[in-house]
Amino acid sequence: MQFEVNEEVKFYGVIQNVDNLLSILKAVNITENSSCFIHEDGVVITSEKARIVKAVAYIKSNLFHIYNIKENIEMSAFGMSIDTLNSCFSCVMPKVASQLHYNKSLEPKLTFDNDSNYCEITYDGTGSLFGVRRTSKDKYEHVTCNMLPFEPEEESDDLKFSDTQDTPQKIVLPAKWFKDALDGLDASSKRIEIIMSPDDPSFEVVGGADDTQESHIPKNFELIINFQCDRKLAYFYLYSHIMLCSKALALASEVSIEMHLNGALRFIIRLISSDQAENFIEYYFLPSTNFT
Repeated sequence: MQFEVNEEVKFYGVIQNVDNLLSILKAVNITENSSCFIHEDGVVITSEKARIVKAVAYIKSNLFHIYNIKENIEMSAFGMSIDTLNSCFSCVMPKVASQLHYNKSLEPKLTFDNDSNYCEITYDGTGSLFGVRRTSKDKYEHVTCNMLPFEPEEESDDLKFSDTQDTPQKIVLPAKWFKDALDGLDASSKRIEIIMSPDDPSFEVVGGADDTQESHIPKNFELIINFQCDRKLAYFYLYSHIMLCSKALALASEVSIEMHLNGALRFIIRLISSDQAENFIEYYFLPSTNFT
């Protein structure tokens, strides 16, 4: 299907692989409201929970069939509910509606062929509606869903990891190994201890009701993709917080785990979609001492 760029709005995009986008949205849907920032390289969606956990999705422009921002335009971030955005896609994309929890009365009474499995997205900046539209191949029928953005909440300064901080201890692993290690922990766990060391073992994940469950990687293990560690660090994090990354790990090829001296922890999860578009999701965690 041929699309003409809508020059009347500040941002116009066309996306075909909506399933990939929905998977990314689900992975960062850790709280009720999120912020969205559209720029020339792609879209950044940020969610923050209890000012101790943050998830950031970097959706690159190459995920879109068409990605157009007006020249010399800088758009401000805006707030939105990912649940509401999912509902918008449910309205216009019946094919993906079965994946979502939504009101079936919203489903359009229109028939679209497989060739029309594209969505147009429009946004004209602060004060405008964020629109999602699907058009039939012959362009005689279409369905549109609009949502009203709101002022985004300010991010916690503690979760803004700065380049001026200490150089983090770092290990890069296959995402499957890390997901299996987390899934192997008892769901009754209140906390997870993550340990990184220049000695053997290089990396440990400890949990369980009595901190008796453990997965570890020995030094020079063949699964290690990259390892930079010159001191031992060990911190506890809430089990419920760390497990928020599980959906993203299921879609990922590898994960970079970075730990700072103060226990600030970051996961950089590299996603590979069905069409080989590469996107990233980052999770930021602060250590916790409250496990009651």
